[in-house]
Amino acid sequence: MKNIYSFSILLITLLFMASCDKEALNYEKENEKTPVEQEGITQGQLSLKGLSINIHETAATRTSYPTNEYQIKLFKENGTAAIQEWTYETLPELISLEQGKYHVKVTSHNLLPVDTKPYFEGTSELITVEPGAITEIATIKCTMACIKVEISFDALFTQYMEPGASIIIKVGDASYTYDNLGTEASRDNIIPVYFAPTGGESTFITATFKGVIDGYPEESEKVYSSNAGSYVNINYTLRDVANNNPEDFGTITTRLVIDAICTVIDINNNITVKDEIIKEENPDEGDEDDPDPTKPIITGRGFDITKPPLDLQIHIKYG
Repeated sequence: MKNIYSFSILLITLLFMASCDKEALNYEKENEKTPVEQEGITQGQLSLKGLSINIHETAATRTSYPTNEYQIKLFKENGTAAIQEWTYETLPELISLEQGKYHVKVTSHNLLPVDTKPYFEGTSELITVEPGAITEIATIKCTMACIKVEISFDALFTQYMEPGASIIIKVGDASYTYDNLGTEASRDNIIPVYFAPTGGESTFITATFKGVIDGYPEESEKVYSSNAGSYVNINYTLRDVANNNPEDFGTITTRLVIDAICTVIDINNNITVKDEIIKEENPDEGDEDDPDPTKPIITGRGFDITKPPLDLQIHIKYG
């Protein structure tokens, strides 16, 4: 009986010691937790009061569009739908978020297929929100994410262009028409237009001129390629391809053809004079008498590549 009593005392003692050790271990683990973990805090804060927008502009893309209307959208790391959004003017100073990774996207406005104001956008680096901590956001750089297109004319072209002329600029399914360009008042009011890129490596821009040049109805279509962030200037001119060698009977023939010089300034401020993209329906079939493929496609009475619109004959008297 005495042995049974002693064994019971020993068993109770061992169980008590094990219980104490377990409590001590749990206490030590609890002390290893941070105060935030001990209190079960899972949210942190994101400070937006220091957010600034850096608009990356070149002389060609400069705009006075106010940044206070820029749209600020907050996304989870891999999210495609914004979880919160504001304008720059209504941006709060501090917001609470569940711990995790986020990013902020800034846009000037909703991107349209064709617009009369430039579209800028920028995205922050990945932002990590820690429980119980305040995270600051760095400056977000915004760049023009559309294509700026502008047309112009040299003096000789406007001299022979009659009222009613128009130019249609087309990118994908979007287009913009400049009307009645034959008048000085209309040309003075020409504004740049902005197109959304169509995707892929390049976006194709088609410029179609329709009008009367020196009494003849003419149509000229040219196609160029560009990329988001570029400024495209298409300058229309009449190019002189005169033959200055008098013929036997003493005649000099002056030939003028429509041309359009396309200058592109890209997002890195590099300047390029673009060649026209020639669309060939059947490149395997050729004709030695076909027009030079480097010249624009022109149709109209007396004004194609082989028969230019202006054929001015100057007769020289000898003796």
